[in-house]
Amino acid sequence: DTLIRSYAAQDMKTGLNNRLFFDNQLATLLEDQEKVGTHGIVMMIRLPDFNMLSDTWGHSQVEEQFFTLTNLLSTFMMRYPGALLARYHRSDFAALLPHRTLKEAESIASQLIKAVDTLPNNKMLDRDDMIHIGICAWRSGQDTEQVMEHA
Repeated sequence: DTLIRSYAAQDMKTGLNNRLFFDNQLATLLEDQEKVGTHGIVMMIRLPDFNMLSDTWGHSQVEEQFFTLTNLLSTFMMRYPGALLARYHRSDFAALLPHRTLKEAESIASQLIKAVDTLPNNKMLDRDDMIHIGICAWRSGQDTEQVMEHA
């Protein structure tokens, strides 16, 4: 039963949390009546469309780049206690950062962009189009769809 639940919460390709798990965790934080004033940030992180790149560059090269960026995201988010990273859809990732402010999120996003900039140049990915980040602040009492639409 525990094994089944862990697979249901996990993205099979990356091993990260999946959209269902992310949405449930966000909903739990938003609905927690005991922690009035709970707040935080959702960051939507869009990477290049790797499926489209496969047609031009080949599957193995594209997979290597996908996992390089995924590992960078995962390692980067480990710096922040309580952060949750999930593969949301294809090349879209979502980060849940409880108890963080918008100002902190801007700093985190800036540091993430700098981390991506440290990766070696390659012909496959345009440096200026490698990562896009949307940020939304949330407070307890909001609804999950509302938060995710604004991220």
